Amino acid sequence: WCQKQKKNPIVYFHNEKFDGSFIIDYLLRNGYVWKKEKGKCNEREFTTIIDNFNKFYSIEIYWKRSGHKVKKVTIYDSFKIIPMKVEFAAKKFGLTIQKLEIDYDRHNVPCEITGEEWQYLRHDVSIMAQILKICFEFGMTKMTLAGCCMADYKAQITQKQFERWFPKPPIDVDSRMRKAYKGGWTYCLPDNAGHEVGEGLVFDVNSLYPSQMAQRPLPFGVPMYFQGKYKPNPDYPLYIQHFRCRFQIKQNKLPMIQLKGNMRFCPTEYLTTSGYETVELCLASPDMMLFFRHYDVFDIEWLDGGGFRESKILFSEWVSKWANRKIAAEQTGNAALRQICKLFMNSLYGRFCINPFRKSKMPVWNAEKEIVQYKPILQPSTRADGSIVRDAAGNIVYTDYELTEPVYLPVGIFITAWARFTTISAAQKVHEESILATGHSRFCYADTDSIHILGTDIPEGLDVDPYRLGAWKCESHFTRAKFLQAKRYIEEIDGNLK
Repeated sequence: WCQKQKKNPIVYFHNEKFDGSFIIDYLLRNGYVWKKEKGKCNEREFTTIIDNFNKFYSIEIYWKRSGHKVKKVTIYDSFKIIPMKVEFAAKKFGLTIQKLEIDYDRHNVPCEITGEEWQYLRHDVSIMAQILKICFEFGMTKMTLAGCCMADYKAQITQKQFERWFPKPPIDVDSRMRKAYKGGWTYCLPDNAGHEVGEGLVFDVNSLYPSQMAQRPLPFGVPMYFQGKYKPNPDYPLYIQHFRCRFQIKQNKLPMIQLKGNMRFCPTEYLTTSGYETVELCLASPDMMLFFRHYDVFDIEWLDGGGFRESKILFSEWVSKWANRKIAAEQTGNAALRQICKLFMNSLYGRFCINPFRKSKMPVWNAEKEIVQYKPILQPSTRADGSIVRDAAGNIVYTDYELTEPVYLPVGIFITAWARFTTISAAQKVHEESILATGHSRFCYADTDSIHILGTDIPEGLDVDPYRLGAWKCESHFTRAKFLQAKRYIEEIDGNLK
C-alpha cells in the first residue's frame, strides 16, 4: 500500500516502539539495510530515530532513488503528539467512537481473528486517525508535540525576537546550569503514611506550568557569570547559585532537597539532613528561598553561579492565547479544542530543556539468536572548535553521544523552580498551620501540581478558584484514603476506589 501511493506517504502508529519493532524485524529479515544518514539511502535501505531509552520517533524506508527523487514511506509515532492512551484520548477529545474491549488472552495460542476483534482494531485506528486530523487542522505537523508548540510560539513572537531573548549558551555553560534543572515535588508525609485516614480534599493548580510562564519573572538574555556568593543586582535579579554546605530541617518544615549522583544518599528521598557530610548543591533563586526557609544551613562555601535579566512578558501573550481558547472550548463544550489547548500550554517549556548531548540507538540483526538488538550509535568525539579528537596513535576517538545545539535551559530551570515553589509553599502552609492549631498535620501527599489534605474545610490563605490560571481547584473529595509513598496511594471517591 505504501509503495503504490503517488506521493510519499506519512504513516502513524500509536506507541511506535511496539509496532516499529515488528517492522524493523521484518526489514532486517528481508534484506533491508539500516543507514545512519537519510541523504545516503538507496533502494531497500532505511533509517531510524531511536533514543537511548529505546523510544521510537521515526522509521523511514526507501524503495527507489533517482537523483534527488526518492520513493519512500515515513513512519511516525502519534504518541509523541498525543501523549496518552487510546482509551483516554478518545474520551478527552470527546469522540463518539470509543475504545472497545476484547479477550486479550485468547491469542496466547494461534487462532483466527474474529469479527469482534477486527472491530476492536478498527476502533483503535479510527480514534487516533480522527484525533490526528483535528491536530493537523491546527497545524500540528511537527514530529513531536513540543516541536509543534515551539513552532507556534516562534510564529507569534518571530524568529528574530526568539534569538534576541534566548541566545544559545555554550555547551559548557549549559552543562553547568543543568545541575539546577529539577522536576516536580512529589512527597508523602511520613506521619500520615501507611494507615487508613478519613475524608479529605484534593486540590490541583489550574495549569501549573503555564501559570508560572505567564505570571512569574523568568530569565532571558546572556547570563552574567559570578564567582562566590550572588550579590543582589537589579539588572540581573534572577540567579543560579552553586555552593557547598551542610543542612538540617527546621521544626515543622517539609523537606524539599534531593541529592542525585551522591552514593551516600537515596536519589529519590527528600532529605531532612545532610548529616555530617558537606554536600554540593546548585539551586535557582526560587529554590534558594525555599531552602533557607526550610533548613538550618551550616558551613557554607559559595562557589559560583550565573545571574539573569528577568521579564514577565516572555510567554504571557502566548499562554493567554491558549488559555482563552481553552475557556471558550469549555464554554461551548468543544472537548477536542479544550484538549489541544491543554496539551499546548503544558508542552512548550520542555523544548527549552533539550539536552544537547543526545544518545541514539541503531537496530542490529543478531543472526545467531534471530532477533533485533538495539545498540548505541557511536560518533566521532569532537572538541569545542569542531575538530575531531584522536588518540596517541592517531585513531579517531568515538563516543556514544551526538552533540547538538542547546536551546535555552534557564527558562526550563526557572519555570520548574517556580512550580515547585508554588506547590511546596501551599503544602507547607497547610502543614504548619494545622500542626500549630491541633498538633496534627492535615497535609498527606503532594505530586507536582496537587496536594491531598485531611478534613473538608478549605485551608485559610489557599487561593481557590475552579478556573483562574494559577489558582487551586478543589479536584475531588475522598471519604477515606491510604498514602504509602510517592506515586503510591489510594482514595475512595464517590464510592469508587481510585
